Amino acid sequence: MQAEIIVAIITSTASFFGVIITAFVSGRRQKSQHETQSSWLKTKFDYIEKEIAKLEDKVGQHNHFNDRLHKLSARIDLQEKDIKSAEHRIDDLEEN
Repeated sequence: MQAEIIVAIITSTASFFGVIITAFVSGRRQKSQHETQSSWLKTKFDYIEKEIAKLEDKVGQHNHFNDRLHKLSARIDLQEKDIKSAEHRIDDLEEN
């Protein structure tokens, strides 16, 4: 009877240590995978941030171009009015 108890204790102790070792190794493996995924995500986020910054620069350039275009359009309108006024004056002078 004592031999059976000793065998049962040895078996349960071996099973217990087997479970502990398996849990420890599995935890380390998951930690390693998590670190790999974290570094991959950080790299992706850095790339996305750089691309967003580039797009913001392009939008800024486009907005600056639009502002200049509107200013040029206003200047052209004024110059066309000045030309029409000068043409009318010339016509008036030619008639006299």
